[in-house]
Amino acid sequence: MAYLPTTSNSLPRELVDPTDRSGAQMVIRPPSVLKQGPSILTDQEFHSVHLTISTAAAMGFGTLSVDASHDRRFSLIEWRRFMEKPRKDGAIEFWGVSVRYAVEYRASDLKGDFSITGLAASAELSNASISIDFSTRGIDSDKLVTPIPIRSTLNVETYAEMVEAMNRIREEVQGAPKQLIQPKLIGVKTRPQLLIESVQDPDLDRAISITYALTCIAQGTSGREARAEWKGDDAQLPLISEVYEVFGASKGKVSDFVMRQARDELAHYRLAKEWRGPGVIRVG
Repeated sequence: MAYLPTTSNSLPRELVDPTDRSGAQMVIRPPSVLKQGPSILTDQEFHSVHLTISTAAAMGFGTLSVDASHDRRFSLIEWRRFMEKPRKDGAIEFWGVSVRYAVEYRASDLKGDFSITGLAASAELSNASISIDFSTRGIDSDKLVTPIPIRSTLNVETYAEMVEAMNRIREEVQGAPKQLIQPKLIGVKTRPQLLIESVQDPDLDRAISITYALTCIAQGTSGREARAEWKGDDAQLPLISEVYEVFGASKGKVSDFVMRQARDELAHYRLAKEWRGPGVIRVG
């Protein structure tokens, strides 16, 4: 699932109410339990998103460059404190506060894995043109934090200033007065666009269920655990139980011999409409 951060001036398709059929592109609403104040936000973590310049601009993030070449990059590093709101379409909304700094750079400025400290050092040594910008979401920053560093050229000094600002705001958010925290939609984790999800085929469901059961047996998972962890349609549970019964693994611990049998079956098995037990479906 891809995480899409939001901005105050963007409205990607994923941020529109999926239940709205009016065509008015209504913005999704906050969770009914969401109230002002930091105390209602239960989780907190660091997160980073790396985008091309063109993708960042399309999502509403301000960029200095209009160059859409593959060499241009935009990385958003944020600390967020949030609550999750699952949606019927499988996506997850993140409502809360975030403290972010965004870095715009060339991929060629990056040596090895992504690191802002590495980019800052590169900027110092080679005079690379790298910009860094600071922002917050869901926080009344005028009252809570002043001054906030503004967009500037990245170097060791400006990076240190923004890290200090982020740490200061994180500490202040914990005990901030209720009226200074107004949680907003800070991001959406979207479901992958899988074509297979649109296929309605009972034969496919059956084949996937058989493959799932065989995999569980091969890993030594008990029948009870396999059924409890099954994420598909409950109508397939009897078939999963049937596979366990065929292998003699429906009760108790799965033996090493049965696990080897299931692994052998998986090595030769291919998705098919019918399955009559071990040793029946073979390839070659």
